[in-house]
Amino acid sequence: MGQGALQVLYRAGFNPSSTGGTDAPTSINGFPHGAQTGYTWLHYTGIAGANWTQSDISNSTHAPVEGWSYVKTGEQKAPGIGPTFSDVTPPAVTDVTVADVKAGSTSTTASFKTDDPQSRGIWKLDDNGAWFDLPFISGPDNLRTWTIKDLTPGVHTLYIRIWDLANNNTNTWESHDGTQFKVFGAPTITQQPFSPTTSVGQDASFTAKATGYPDPTYQWQRMDGQGHWVNVDGGDQATLTVTNATMAMDQGKYRVQATNDYGTADSDVVTLYVWAHPQSQYFVDVPGDNMYYTQINWMGTSGYATGWQVAGGHEYRPLESIHRDALAAFMYRLAGSPDYTAPTTSPFSDMAPSDEYYKEICWLQSKGIATGYDDGTFRPLDDVNRDAMAAFLYRFNASPDFTAPTNSPFRDVTTGQQFYKEMAWMQSQGLSTGWPDGTYRPVTAIARDAMAAFLYRMENPTK
Repeated sequence: MGQGALQVLYRAGFNPSSTGGTDAPTSINGFPHGAQTGYTWLHYTGIAGANWTQSDISNSTHAPVEGWSYVKTGEQKAPGIGPTFSDVTPPAVTDVTVADVKAGSTSTTASFKTDDPQSRGIWKLDDNGAWFDLPFISGPDNLRTWTIKDLTPGVHTLYIRIWDLANNNTNTWESHDGTQFKVFGAPTITQQPFSPTTSVGQDASFTAKATGYPDPTYQWQRMDGQGHWVNVDGGDQATLTVTNATMAMDQGKYRVQATNDYGTADSDVVTLYVWAHPQSQYFVDVPGDNMYYTQINWMGTSGYATGWQVAGGHEYRPLESIHRDALAAFMYRLAGSPDYTAPTTSPFSDMAPSDEYYKEICWLQSKGIATGYDDGTFRPLDDVNRDAMAAFLYRFNASPDFTAPTNSPFRDVTTGQQFYKEMAWMQSQGLSTGWPDGTYRPVTAIARDAMAAFLYRMENPTK
């Protein structure tokens, strides 16, 4: 094999099913070309009827191997063997701009320039955001513009990834380090406070969260004997702690105001409940300083959750995911453990009458709260995701008359997806506010502590 009879090509996106093996062309003329460091070399002997072959060589700086002449991509090729091949350079992105957003608006225009008219891309906001398709509108000098909608107040960072279609390259590049922009707006309460329960001589806390830009300040207020709201001294943080509670504080009403240059938002009004006798800790693994202590303790003292029997008491295991069978048991007990006889023949193919929580699951099915899966299973040990949980609670509340908004209250939930109405209903009732970034995260599994909070809010509404 002569030195001049071999051309080695290094090509990004090499696919043996279409460009190698027995289907490869016998000439390199017209062969789609381009390469990027980090992929696989191909070699072609130049002999009539020969094929392109994928080589184990994956670095353009390897020394020649006996009998083969390697040519570094972009340098002079062996004579007489087809067109010149060159490295694929990631499409350049320049002049990235995102307009700051005035108060009252929820959209902005973003743009950048690229040297590749055929590139495609995706974009996201902030480090924890999801990637979305980039709907380019092209202008002069390959200026790409699009509109970003449903923005929440705050400082955001735009990231862009693009890839090269001209060279059939499906590898994406992070195209820049991120561009910050500001969304000005009045405060919105994103986490409502809830009514705490404490005992005489003990402390109690209220917590709320608000978004807005500039960042809002907080001021907690309580209602005096004449029905007027008065500021609580020192209550200028997201959390208000009432120390050394007395019986005179029982049934006291509280709220928080979040304020910035563009307005003020009032939270829900909540109530402080004070017991005359110390409230005992029901679950040994849920101490009084747990974020959801009141809600989980309520689940135990009300008989809605029994937990696991261990030495010294019961465990709730708050950070474990809630399973479908356990949620059925919670709901059956919340309904008052109604008189119900489960069928002797299971309505679900993966459950038998001897299974734990069989009665509770059948009751759920009989009320139309749980329908199971299309294959006839219930899958009792599967985790409950947040979208399915919304459907369970909506049906548990007799599927109330509710018209879902035409604009989703959550940036990661579309109006056409499964359980949209139920998730929007959760938000409208104050049962779920979502995350501060405006997401609901519908397919995230729910932990047992969060499930206690959802049920507590449902049974102790503040709206």
